[in-house]
Amino acid sequence: MRHISPDLQDALSDRAREHYSTVLPYHNWEQARDTMSVAARFAVHSDHPEITDNGPLLIISAAWQGADYYMPDNYKFASKEERAAAAALQSLPELWDEDRELLASGIIDTDVAKTAKDTLFGNALYIATQGYFAGSNKHFVKRIRRIREELKEVPWELTVERTKTLGAQVLAESEKPIFEILPNDEAEQWLESIQENLDYLQHKFDSNKLT
Repeated sequence: MRHISPDLQDALSDRAREHYSTVLPYHNWEQARDTMSVAARFAVHSDHPEITDNGPLLIISAAWQGADYYMPDNYKFASKEERAAAAALQSLPELWDEDRELLASGIIDTDVAKTAKDTLFGNALYIATQGYFAGSNKHFVKRIRRIREELKEVPWELTVERTKTLGAQVLAESEKPIFEILPNDEAEQWLESIQENLDYLQHKFDSNKLT
């Protein structure tokens, strides 16, 4: 692993911007920036070497995790995450082989269908992509509205149902690794925030305040 300077981190992260849609309401550069922000929090607050030693790489990976999401499926890749990993590898020749392997496996680990992650790094990146679940109530609902808009305005009842199902999955999959990624008190708050947001969304729906 080679030291990644702040300038190089910024350059390699910013290079991902052109790989994001300018029209999709959710899967866009704003979502990547959200993920980068959570990844940066993990890098600063963690005391686990797999996260602290690879902090800059985690942020770069966060920038690339949704790359080329908007492109039509040509069946060349098994998942959108594999396609994003391939785009990153092609675009980041500056990284050493060890870093390239960790970045690619981490991005592939962000696939919600891949319940067994390969590394703690991959777990951290996956949890970062779902970071809006642990954000403020306002930010959480804003992201859910964007997802709903991207899915062509599906009924709110179905949106809430799907969100609660995914939220339960995120909670279950985060329950162990978040305590390796963050100090105990922050990890507990992270999990509590997810449940609070899910309850808040249900309350907003029951009160007819989502339409």
